[in-house]
Amino acid sequence: MKDTFSILGGIIFLFGFIPYTLAILKPKQGQKRAEPSKATWLIWATLDVLTLIALYQKDALNGQIIGATIGATTIFILSLKYGISVWTKLDIFSLLGAVIGIVIWAITSNAVLALSCFVAVGVLGALPTFYNTWQDPSKENRTAWLFYFISCPLTLLGLKSWTFSVYISPVAFTAIETIMIFILFIRPRMLKK
Repeated sequence: MKDTFSILGGIIFLFGFIPYTLAILKPKQGQKRAEPSKATWLIWATLDVLTLIALYQKDALNGQIIGATIGATTIFILSLKYGISVWTKLDIFSLLGAVIGIVIWAITSNAVLALSCFVAVGVLGALPTFYNTWQDPSKENRTAWLFYFISCPLTLLGLKSWTFSVYISPVAFTAIETIMIFILFIRPRMLKK
């Protein structure tokens, strides 16, 4: 059953990239084109690949990281043409953190330490997207983020154990998706009151 939850979580996460990709390439009539942050998606794509490798080494792969790696890489490629080009100090700091994680991994061969660094940097890398979405929620695709969010409990139910190396990535994804759901769905309702 855990494998089924993991696979479903990965499929749902990957499906979230379909409306996001369409919102970038072909926005619906009357909607703004989604403008992904180049920095965030570069960081996420890089960290997802590295996290996937580290989880594979720890025999802790889950469907969500596989879907995230495929999707984040796709969105990063699209962001090169359609994304926001601003690079902040936070973006540069996040990329530097990813490099430090790679160096730590290479020196220590400790996948758990590397995973910790990648997850921390991934959460920091989300800050530009949080900020941009807070300023203008129409630049993000709500349906995509809803898919990402729905994948989280399924992925958590699919974890084979609750060791740090197994749960750290899905818990971080859950935190990021929950914040985006708040910014995209709950905050606008609060502002209308």
